[in-house]
Amino acid sequence: MRFHHFTKLLMLGFPLVLLRLPVFANSESTPDVPIGHCYHWLKQTYDGRLTQKYEYAKTNQGAFSFQSNATGINAVEGRGIYCAKTPYGSTDYGDRVIRIDLVPSVVMEAGPHKICGVDGHYYKSKSECDNQPADIKYSSDTNHWYIIKNPLAIASWSANSDLLISDLRNSANELPPNSLNRNKLEAQILYIDSTSRDFPKIVFVNEKRRRLNSNE
Repeated sequence: MRFHHFTKLLMLGFPLVLLRLPVFANSESTPDVPIGHCYHWLKQTYDGRLTQKYEYAKTNQGAFSFQSNATGINAVEGRGIYCAKTPYGSTDYGDRVIRIDLVPSVVMEAGPHKICGVDGHYYKSKSECDNQPADIKYSSDTNHWYIIKNPLAIASWSANSDLLISDLRNSANELPPNSLNRNKLEAQILYIDSTSRDFPKIVFVNEKRRRLNSNE
């Protein structure tokens, strides 16, 4: 009888033990990390932020202007570029979306862990990865933000590339018909097309990006 009681407790308790493991104990099986790109919404209509980004990139070797500060909504992690994993992850924060692609050697800090590379396997050992300064901070406490702290970790970016438009279409199809986010993504595709004269289609390659190998 006691054995039966112990077995029952073990069967009930074992899943709970698994749930209490650190979120990033196995980063490769965690959907939030690692990432190779993210999406940043900004305000163009009233603040002209996309215009500013274009002007800065044209005179700064394609770099993404790093003017964000800690005064924005939910900017609780301080200065940095706040972005989301999906195009619909932060649609409330602007009327234009940008896709930001990261360098192969990007280092993400996620709680007490560091994840290196867009695939999580850039360095040969965990200790080597842990010794690298973080480029991005992942914060699960603030709407699952990715906060880019190092502008050299940005490889390229675009507000109207074919890849971004494809991302918007695919993400819209994942959402319920007539939902707020789906409507906004579909409207964004039309907006990109209607403003193509002001913002010619281009992928800005950040020539200032970090390159640890010649093929990066």
